[in-house]
Amino acid sequence: MKKAVIILLILFFMFSFLSSAKADVGAIAEGSANVTPVNSTQITLTKENLEINFFYNNAGVDALFYMKNTGDKIDQKMGFPFGGNAGYPSYMAVYVNGEKLAESAITENDSNSEMWKIFTVPFGKNEEKTIRVKYTVQDLFAPTFTYLIKTGSTWKGSIGELNTTITLPDEAKPPFFLKAIPSGYSTKGKTIVYHLKNYEPNENILIEFLPLDFYKEMEKLRETAYKTNKPEDWYDYLKELLPLDIVGPYGSRNVHGYFVNEYKTDGYKNFVQSELKKGIDACKDTAYGKILNIAYAAHFDEEDTFISGVLVMKDFSNIENIFKDELENPKTKEVERVVAYYYWWKANALGGMAPKYESFNALAKFIKYAEKYILFDECRGINNVEIVAYSPFFSDCTPIFEEFIYPKEVSVTKDVSDKVRSVRFDFQLPHDALLEQYKRYMQDDAKKISSGISELTFDFESGDSHTFFMTCTVPQDNLALLESKIEKIPQILGTEHSPFYVYPKAFLEDLKENSLLTEFNVKNNRENAILQLEKAEEEIDGNVTDYWRRMEDGMYSNTYKGVIEIPIEYIERNKYFLKEVPDKIPIELIEEKKAFTNKVLFILITLIATVAILSAIFIERRKR
Repeated sequence: MKKAVIILLILFFMFSFLSSAKADVGAIAEGSANVTPVNSTQITLTKENLEINFFYNNAGVDALFYMKNTGDKIDQKMGFPFGGNAGYPSYMAVYVNGEKLAESAITENDSNSEMWKIFTVPFGKNEEKTIRVKYTVQDLFAPTFTYLIKTGSTWKGSIGELNTTITLPDEAKPPFFLKAIPSGYSTKGKTIVYHLKNYEPNENILIEFLPLDFYKEMEKLRETAYKTNKPEDWYDYLKELLPLDIVGPYGSRNVHGYFVNEYKTDGYKNFVQSELKKGIDACKDTAYGKILNIAYAAHFDEEDTFISGVLVMKDFSNIENIFKDELENPKTKEVERVVAYYYWWKANALGGMAPKYESFNALAKFIKYAEKYILFDECRGINNVEIVAYSPFFSDCTPIFEEFIYPKEVSVTKDVSDKVRSVRFDFQLPHDALLEQYKRYMQDDAKKISSGISELTFDFESGDSHTFFMTCTVPQDNLALLESKIEKIPQILGTEHSPFYVYPKAFLEDLKENSLLTEFNVKNNRENAILQLEKAEEEIDGNVTDYWRRMEDGMYSNTYKGVIEIPIEYIERNKYFLKEVPDKIPIELIEEKKAFTNKVLFILITLIATVAILSAIFIERRKR
């Protein structure tokens, strides 16, 4: 696989996904260990020769132990633990003084969570014996190897001599070989060698390296970058070292960079940091350099953000400010290719954070550049090509268009002094399969606001199957406080497009002036929203369809359906809903306090009348 141009991040995702899925060179996870006594012992471990050989999809361990009994005759029970992520070995053989033990002599300790393979070796008084253990561990998709020599401290005394030879599947030098613990090793070719004497094992052997498939592809890009020193080649290389979202977190398994989470040292981190600095210098004053600087800040500006990165939207406005007019009008081919990456980034990152048509438009612009450079053709024939990076584009594009939901009616409640006390918005939701999910989002948002902002209450209740009511209670004589509280809602919810923010803000000025709108005009906003959706539909449908028509392989056409049909159907549903929204939304005035006053007046009049009648009756009786 070879990536010719940086902008095609879809291609980038495919390559990184496939690199992950291919199963990188095997590694033994923590849990592989030297032979260990099951209970207290009088046996010393005078010498250990350990060989570990890594192959493409497994690792072989060959350990030869020289042991001496320092006491009387004893039957010493011992075993190999295979805990942690190692699991059972696929093959294991034990030799005592060169003779292989029968399989029946090797038992399993089922009650031990570390999954020991146990066998018994008889020792005569002061007798010396050799124990040889050979086993194979299948690939665990983790480019790190831990050998638990700390268990050697359970033998009597120190380890007299420890000779360890670890053979990697490639050269034991950077960047393939990252780091080893403890220090004191030497390297030659593919081997890492330890010679330790009178060793008190207080730390385990830990070896970290790059996954072989990843390394081979990365090294091609690295050699090109170092040879040409061109910004585009450096960018091609460095984004291979970073997560799929270059400012975001390193992913889990089957996501680009999944193996990074397996490392226990800072070897890979230091390597990436060093290479990024070189690349930023080579890309100085270019669009590539701008993006790499952002990636560097995300992973290295703070102490513990190398793995986690930052949320894309956290610095999204800063990214837009950096590129400015270059986003709409790239002046050079180099910038144009990087801008295409930016649009991929925007389409993927916006999710629920901004109007969805912006994500669609960003995707359409990205496709336009991808079409111009025609790079998808390189992917033909690659396994799993149907699993392309289009799914992240729409994984978060299914919630309702929050900014396009309008209230069908608004009710304003005033007290007897003509002060606005609350505003209730009655919403009619579109007929959509995600309706109940959306209602849950609204309920969750209402709880977040109520717990995050004191003196500002949003009551949420469901009506029939397609309505909900949102009531904003206004603090008594403190509309300035209401304004400041409402402005905090986007921070709490992570969006400015929630109805909990849009509509209270729209009415705020009128509430502050103690006036009352007679109707809420939505015609212009609605028509603009429909135009935006139609534009997005046209751009996506046109650009992507033209491209995918040229693809001959059936799996591409299947992918195309997943790309196009869902967002187009989604846009159509929202356009239909928007066209059903009335041009003007009525506002009803409710004067509960005044109604209460009239009721009191009626009671008073009734009481007065009653008193008058009773007085008249009393006077009449006196006359008699």
